[in-house]
Amino acid sequence: MTNEALTVLANLYGEPRLYLEGCQRDIQVYLIKLKQLPQVTAFLHTVLTELQQQHPDRDTVTLDSGQILNLIAKLPDEVNRLIPLLTSLTAAEVEELDVADGLAVVQRIVEINRAFFMARVKPQLDQLLTLIQTGPPPSS
Repeated sequence: MTNEALTVLANLYGEPRLYLEGCQRDIQVYLIKLKQLPQVTAFLHTVLTELQQQHPDRDTVTLDSGQILNLIAKLPDEVNRLIPLLTSLTAAEVEELDVADGLAVVQRIVEINRAFFMARVKPQLDQLLTLIQTGPPPSS
């Protein structure tokens, strides 16, 4: 990615670079690509299923830091597959991350992709849903 592209991305969705203290290096965090959507949604489904099992009587759950660590600890394979998809880290490098760097990576992935989804993807999904529900506009 060029420096100009990184600057545009940072201005729109947050800084895509992250310095990891533990391994003393910069990494890139990427926006989710269409081809990665099945893996990302499968991961989110797994997380939601786990939360529903832990809190079957609640419609919404407020997570604290201990619960987030518990989720990551319960889903290590899923987390270890997801991070290399969305960063410049290899699978081997992910396995060597210390906890603080691992949490920093997960946080930056969420920050950048949440902003991207809210700014670009959600409006397009809303338009598509409206089109599907109402049909195309009449031709003139």
